[in-house]
Amino acid sequence: MNTPLRLLCILFLAANFSRGALPIEKVEGQPLGANAARLIQALDFLGAPLAEAEVKKLKAAISARDAAAIQKLLDPNVLVAVSLNPEVRVKVRRGPAKAVLRQGGFTPFLVKVLNDSTVARPLHVASPQAGAVFFRGIGENSGIEMEIL
Repeated sequence: MNTPLRLLCILFLAANFSRGALPIEKVEGQPLGANAARLIQALDFLGAPLAEAEVKKLKAAISARDAAAIQKLLDPNVLVAVSLNPEVRVKVRRGPAKAVLRQGGFTPFLVKVLNDSTVARPLHVASPQAGAVFFRGIGENSGIEMEIL
């Protein structure tokens, strides 16, 4: 096999391996279920609801406080998985969700955080393209002042 073909095969295998199943972490079912319920509401509010069948299964897993089932149901929607090791080194890998961007629009996606460290600080994500989801308008209650010349 020639060298470019080998390289292509290695890249193909690496890309498929990196999009493999995400690990199912041992966590408490109640807090994860509460966060999953808020996630369902937030995605509905943002106009990007989960499929009805998926929501039904997810609500059943939330009621049963089954953390593994909740993770298995949400993992296909994860775009990025962030892993923190005990030395607080950060690794990011691509999740199984399809990456879709909408020009001039807002695209919600899930980030799964695998925290193996003892750090409990919040994870801050920034992007030069990120902006507010909604524009609150201009007026006395909006927090935005405008001077008219």
